[in-house]
Amino acid sequence: MSKWSKSEVGISVYFVVFMSLMGFVLALSKLLHDNKTLSSLFPEAGMIILVGMLAGYLINLLAPDREAVEGQDDDGADVAEGLLSFSPEIFFVALLPPIIFNSGYHLRRGE
Repeated sequence: MSKWSKSEVGISVYFVVFMSLMGFVLALSKLLHDNKTLSSLFPEAGMIILVGMLAGYLINLLAPDREAVEGQDDDGADVAEGLLSFSPEIFFVALLPPIIFNSGYHLRRGE
């Protein structure tokens, strides 16, 4: 199997895992919004953090170990590394500006 086809499989696995987590979080978010007593006890941000922690833990458990596949050309370790890594540049360039803008937009003006 060529290197290109293995990277396609890795990208597909990454996409399926990401979209599954996104669907799961959206379903739980809908459940929280529909059930007012549950949403008053457990905030949506806490639910998202717990889902992310659980998903990261499961990926870390199920992913092949990098040292175990060192001599082999295994794509599973690369996919797990891509799922578990996070670049600070992505946070500062893509995620932080909308957060700051949203916070500034919803500030209450002094009266």
